[in-house]
Amino acid sequence: MRSSNLHYLVSYDIQCNRIRRRVSKAFEMLGQRVQYSVFELHVTQNQLTQLFKQLSALLETGDSLRCYYLHPQTRHKNLSNQPEIEQ
Repeated sequence: MRSSNLHYLVSYDIQCNRIRRRVSKAFEMLGQRVQYSVFELHVTQNQLTQLFKQLSALLETGDSLRCYYLHPQTRHKNLSNQPEIEQ
């Protein structure tokens, strides 16, 4: 059975430039940047779990990495010139 993709909003606040770049590149591979440190991801639960396991090993004291599930019925508006992520 194939896992279905879910939509997440992720953000980070990371002090070290090297770690911040690595986190950013990981999110860019799986999603779309919507702000400097905010991404929309459309991934399976397993992909998200693996990603956060890898990234949590990089984080230092004081760093923050947050993830919010966006339910398909959640209303939102895209007022940017960026295309929306395909569902």
